[in-house]
Amino acid sequence: MQSVNPFTGEIIKNYSNHTSAEVNQIIIQVDAAFQQWRLETFDCRALLMRNLASQLLQKKDELAEIMVAEMGKVYREAVGEITKCSLVCTWYADHAESFLKNEHVPT
Repeated sequence: MQSVNPFTGEIIKNYSNHTSAEVNQIIIQVDAAFQQWRLETFDCRALLMRNLASQLLQKKDELAEIMVAEMGKVYREAVGEITKCSLVCTWYADHAESFLKNEHVPT
């Protein structure tokens, strides 16, 4: 697989394909991570989401440059998208627990 600058056609990077065995191993690892993640408290999850929001803002220039090169985005729009993603991470950190609480629905 290749990452190609859509504006110039320049190849940014080549990536190797995974073998079937590697894909299966990745699936096993992802499932193991999910089984652990589902046991984490909402406070822990919220902290990680807030950390992600902070990292996005700290690295927005670097990430925007990648988006410009790989997606052909305008730099200002790329920064805006990263900022929006940071805000979404914070919003879900603040609200996810209430969305996911058990709710009795009479039938």
